[in-house]
Parts: sequence; structure tokens; C-alpha cells
Amino acid sequence: MPHQGGYADVLPRPSSFISWQGPGPERQSLYGDLRYYLTQRAQEMLSEENSSIDIEKITIRIISSHYLLLVDYFDGIMNDREFPLSRKKNFSTQETLNMEEEWSTIQLIRGSLSLYTQNISWIMVQLRIPFEDPGSTNSTPNSLSSDFQQDFQYIYMQLRVLKARADLLNESLTGLTGILGNKRSIREAKTVKTLTLVALIFIPLSFTSALFSMYDDFLPGRERFWVFWVVSLPLVIAVLVLATILDFGYDDNGTWRPTIYLSIWKEK
Repeated sequence: MPHQGGYADVLPRPSSFISWQGPGPERQSLYGDLRYYLTQRAQEMLSEENSSIDIEKITIRIISSHYLLLVDYFDGIMNDREFPLSRKKNFSTQETLNMEEEWSTIQLIRGSLSLYTQNISWIMVQLRIPFEDPGSTNSTPNSLSSDFQQDFQYIYMQLRVLKARADLLNESLTGLTGILGNKRSIREAKTVKTLTLVALIFIPLSFTSALFSMYDDFLPGRERFWVFWVVSLPLVIAVLVLATILDFGYDDNGTWRPTIYLSIWKEK
């Protein structure tokens, strides 16, 4: 089914056929639409004074109408993709998988827009339409009417604008995916740090028990269980202090901080 029912009728009905109600073009193929205009609409076009059937103009009108509808279709798609990003304030609940799917869709849109821009450029070259803004006063003389030229110039300009919007949205999604990935890495780093802290507390306890063979009388509930804590707690504290010193002793580049401070002090 064509977008929004397809393009509008490219030929205005003569005054004598205003009240006529009949099926329009099928809007499925260029051949089918041309056959419709040459068979179903030929009589009303010839009925007007000084009227004639110009197949070339009908073809150009169908093509330009199709591309105008195509521009409207992609404009709606881009608005649907841009609006959620412009109104969303918190991306912490955004799933990375959804962002990757959105990014893949944008790649498809960019490829389609590039192809359509290339096609319309080829059409303009064949019809010798200058690549200028619509309504430009410097347009090169052409056998086509100014309306046809302006239609194709407008389509070309809008396709380039849509391609630029798609490129910008692609960059935004790439940056947003990177931010979400960084947040996930930070959460994982915090989890690893918590597990490391737990290990620093319990490993010295098991090490003390194994090193000094604290069994039997040193087990929980026995008379000499307090000796286990007297020996283990200082060891746990020492390990935590050492880990803290090593953690704060190195900067983000892996350089030992006291060496940096010593070099700065010597320079002074």
C-alpha cells in the first residue's frame, strides 16, 4: 500500500469533468499509471481547447510526485526517531540492545536516502536541471517549465537535508550508546571493588586459621576461640591499610604518586 494512499492526481480535471467520479491511477507502477492517463483520461484532456497529451510531462509529473511523497515519508520517520531523544531526560533505563537496534535502523535509512539522492541527481542531470536552490534567479535556461525544475530542485534539497539529519542522529546514537556502555562499566567496576573488599576481609581469616593450624580448641564455641580473633583482626586491618595505600598511591596513568610529588619537590 503506497504511503498515504499514493501521490495526488498529477492532472487537474477540466471544468467539464469536475463532477466526474472515477477510479484514479493504481499508483503501483509507472507503466500502470501512464496506461491509466492515456486510456481513462485521454478524452477529458483532449476535450479542452488547445489541449494535447504530452507523455513526457505526465511522466515527469508522476516521478516528481512520487519523490515528493517519498520526502514526506522519510521526514515522518526522522521525526519519529528524533522526538524521543529530544524529550528524554534520563537514559539510565534505556537498554543498550534497543539503542543498537535503533542504530541499525538509522544505517538503513541513511543508505536509502543516499540511494534516492543519487537517483534524483541522475534524473536532474538527464533533464539538465541545475543543482541550485528552488526559485534561483541564476537558473540555466531549460526546455522544462520552471515548475518542474523547482520540484526536482526542492526534492534534491530536501533529500540532502534528510540525509544530514540522519547523519546527525547516527552520531547522537553512537555517543549515547558509548555513554550507556561507560555507565555499565562503572557499575561493573563498583561490583568488582565490593567483591574485592569482601575478599580482603575473609581471606586473612582463612589464612590465619591455616597458617597457625587453629583447629579444635580455636573453633567457634570453644574456650580459646578468642585467640583466633586476636591474631586475625590485626592482620585484616593491616591488609586493608596496605590495599588502601596501594589504591591511592597510583594515579590514573599507573604512576606512583610519591615519585611525582618527590620530583615536584626537587624542582622547587
